[in-house]
Amino acid sequence: MAGLLKEADWSSAELVRAVARHGARSGLTLRYDRSAVSRWLAGARPAAPVPDAVAAAFSQRLGRLVTAWETGLSATPPTLWRAEADALTSLADLCRKDTDPRAGPELLRTPYTPPTAPHELTGRASALDRSTTSARPVEGAESAVRSHITEVFTDLTERYGGLFTRTMLVGYVRDSSAALVGVPGGEDCSTGQLADMAKLAHLLGAANADAGHQSLAQEYLRTGYRLAIEAGRDGLAAISLRALSGQSLAQGFPLPALALAEDACRQAHVEGDPAVLAFTYNLKSQLHALLHDEQQARRELEAAERYYGDGPQTSSAPFSHYSRASFLYRSAQTALALGDPDAAVKALLASLEARDAGQNRSMALTHAQLTEIYLHLGRVDAACAQGAQFLSLLTSLHSWQAERALAVMRRKLRRYARVPEAGDLLLRAKGHTPGANGS
Repeated sequence: MAGLLKEADWSSAELVRAVARHGARSGLTLRYDRSAVSRWLAGARPAAPVPDAVAAAFSQRLGRLVTAWETGLSATPPTLWRAEADALTSLADLCRKDTDPRAGPELLRTPYTPPTAPHELTGRASALDRSTTSARPVEGAESAVRSHITEVFTDLTERYGGLFTRTMLVGYVRDSSAALVGVPGGEDCSTGQLADMAKLAHLLGAANADAGHQSLAQEYLRTGYRLAIEAGRDGLAAISLRALSGQSLAQGFPLPALALAEDACRQAHVEGDPAVLAFTYNLKSQLHALLHDEQQARRELEAAERYYGDGPQTSSAPFSHYSRASFLYRSAQTALALGDPDAAVKALLASLEARDAGQNRSMALTHAQLTEIYLHLGRVDAACAQGAQFLSLLTSLHSWQAERALAVMRRKLRRYARVPEAGDLLLRAKGHTPGANGS
């Protein structure tokens, strides 16, 4: 660890502060002081999840993967590949642990760690030969139920947040995946059934990310990717890879995020769905902008816009299209990364106008970001108007991401506390009770 501290140009105090910040992004409270680092340097090994959090903090600082073993806090060397069951069995096991009163809390306490490369996250998944699988008479009806459940929980997560939906959804997915697990390898399942379960695993990943359980979200998204690959659905697999990339970016790891986004684009080109290609290229544009490659960022954005124009514009079913509102929201992130807040504001306002009624979570996060940008531009009146809209939506949301946005707004407003409108909004924000504080 001494060598890592030197390479990072960190003091002991700076390391523990970085560990605390990483823990907070994963929904964990990790409070240590300089004396803890002295004990670690002397050979002490803290309990999980601290070693992984320390490794993640070094990874972010150094721009490369640092493992817990490399820090000296873990006696177990890293392994590149994990021996795993088929994806459906993995999903059933993960849901069972998630709902177990003893194993579940441990899953929630595990900190997020970035992947070394896309293949480490996804494993050696490959399409399974199911040409001899006979569809059962009830399969069509079961698929219709799963499709409806997917639509319902997509809507509920947008209306009320991941903290509200994740517990209900994991119970359904646990029972459904367990019922589909038959002979080893799941050869009795059709590709359609696997694709249905891939979508549900993806939704569980999204709900857990919004609930602040980032490591668990990563596992669900990874399992969803493996299910999509086993089902032979390259577009669906690309969507999960893109979600894993976005999560890596949100957790402060743009380089692993770019590797995953590149892999998502390659996967999307196999099937060639314009909506999925627009979805992946739009995130690549933001990542290149953040990594200071403006020309590549603009090329990726042009590609995203071209593919978006070729995609479906009317479908509202989950996983079937890329909404205009979502496209504009991601484009705004690219504009911000390129240093153009005015263009970002324009895109965010257009995104709000394009949102469907009931998309409270996305609208709330958009209002929160507009509040932050307007404050940065010194447009306090506009910021307060957006902040008020954010608070009005936050009341019904059970979302860790929304709670984080509230904390950011409170901090930014303090600078303008003497401005009457801002002071009033700050008081309202301080007294605001989020929709939920746990899962």
